[in-house]
Amino acid sequence: MVGAVSQVMEIFEILVDSPDGIGVSDLSLRLEINKGSTFRLLSTLEGAGYLVKNPITGRYELTLKLLALVNRLTDRLGFPGSSQPILSRLAAEVGELVQLSAGDGEQLYVIAKAEGDARIAVKSLMGRVMALHASAAGKAWLSAFHLDEATGIVARQGLQALTDRTITDLGTLRAELERASSLGYATQEEELIPHVAAVAVPLRHRVTGAPLGAIDIVAPTFRFPLERRLEFLRALQAAGEEIMAIWPEGFAHGLRVSHSADHRVRSGS
Repeated sequence: MVGAVSQVMEIFEILVDSPDGIGVSDLSLRLEINKGSTFRLLSTLEGAGYLVKNPITGRYELTLKLLALVNRLTDRLGFPGSSQPILSRLAAEVGELVQLSAGDGEQLYVIAKAEGDARIAVKSLMGRVMALHASAAGKAWLSAFHLDEATGIVARQGLQALTDRTITDLGTLRAELERASSLGYATQEEELIPHVAAVAVPLRHRVTGAPLGAIDIVAPTFRFPLERRLEFLRALQAAGEEIMAIWPEGFAHGLRVSHSADHRVRSGS
């Protein structure tokens, strides 16, 4: 049963990134299960209304039912929709992509965005899991944890080299997280995606200080040197404060364990 649930979730993730749909044979290879089992999973999801089989191509595609479920959740919570005016205002001010990320378990997800007016823009990672060790948002979020806790999260996920500038040494990352905690922000330059740079600040629970997520500004490296990233820092921090003030209780609240009031990264116990 658990295996089938895992396979269903993997099917959703594969189809989200397959605009032309996917056939039984291709999906069987991706899932590493036989065609019969794959077909039964697809048929079940089709019967439940989550998938439709294209009558021309024979490939399976997602319906809007999954999106409708997400919209029902966000409508009930009033978030992250309520953050959109804040993100849009910041994006208009800086002229670049702004992203809001939320921590859930040991993962960080991009849950909202606003586009700037630049002609050459960076594609958002909306709906995707952030690479914690390689992204400004990931490092900012980790900087709100105790250092050992933060590095433990990354160690369990691994430090994959995504570009030739990605930090792949845990000791180097620890030092960067300590620096981010001290400064109150994190940056990255071509560590996640070539020719892309970013600056981010962490979002913390307004009472306990628990890590909630991060907000970042992302732009092509050629027009986003460190000096310009730091020019936007005050506006970024102000937007972060506004979002923390409206963050609903219980929404994606990082590691689901009890934390002490002080969550800053530190080398001591």
